[in-house]
Amino acid sequence: MNPATCRSVALASALVIAFFAPAALAEEIERLSFVSEPGDPVGLGQQMTLSPLYESGGESSIWVSGRGADGGYSLYIQTPGDGPLRPGVYENAHGGEVEYDPARPLLFFQHESGRCSVVSGRFEISDVKIERSGYVERFRATFEQRCAGSTATLWGQVDIVKPALDPVTTFDIKIQPVVELVRSPWHPGYEDVFGRFVATCNNSTGGTFEATLVQRGPGGTVVRATVSDRMGCSPEGSRESAVFPTGVFRPGRATLTVDAFVVDPVQGEEGAYISARQTREVMLRPTRPDRRTRPSKR
Repeated sequence: MNPATCRSVALASALVIAFFAPAALAEEIERLSFVSEPGDPVGLGQQMTLSPLYESGGESSIWVSGRGADGGYSLYIQTPGDGPLRPGVYENAHGGEVEYDPARPLLFFQHESGRCSVVSGRFEISDVKIERSGYVERFRATFEQRCAGSTATLWGQVDIVKPALDPVTTFDIKIQPVVELVRSPWHPGYEDVFGRFVATCNNSTGGTFEATLVQRGPGGTVVRATVSDRMGCSPEGSRESAVFPTGVFRPGRATLTVDAFVVDPVQGEEGAYISARQTREVMLRPTRPDRRTRPSKR
């Protein structure tokens, strides 16, 4: 090995050791880091840590993405033959715009600009736990790749440690007692109606809701409106709004019903949905007008 190559290897090793210092096992982290040699078309000779991350796993693969100073990056790893993801060393990986070889592992670390089309490399998984729903509780791996047409190497490491899911997911909603009538910016003279509720789940997840607002008027008339939308649900309580864009409601009492369904994050969409329903009497009130400073008397 010539002196220049020795220096390059020594520098890369020093960077990897310093940049990829392991985190404590009890620490909750989501981190994707890489060190790139000059001439590498993906990392452009940079070193970077991406956090927070978005990740989704399966029985044999995992996809991780995050944003850096120069845009988005994503990592895809898959075991050969669709075998289960498990700790081990996976050599002779390939990826990108190549014919898929099921006997070889897949590896592809890419920038959103698509600066690398064909990849070769390797990866090593040291820890993994992924629920059926795709929730990644733990995933630790290192990888290295080279793009076709370049001799430069990119080294990377992904560390994901998140709270374990409770085995049974609970779901509850609480409707707020006051519904706001807000002047509509789209329909002059009309009021948008904002009904709010809090969705609480011991395991963070998401789903959809359907909300129905009913108000009885003079002479026994009944005004009704229904809306639906996506929603979140978290241990801290996700604050959600049902917006009824109509001018037919008036200040006074009404009844709000919320029917909601969320995905069980333990079982996934193919497992089970969890439902919750609440109905309560609410008070429709106009929002306060802006406070304006009165002109001073002279």
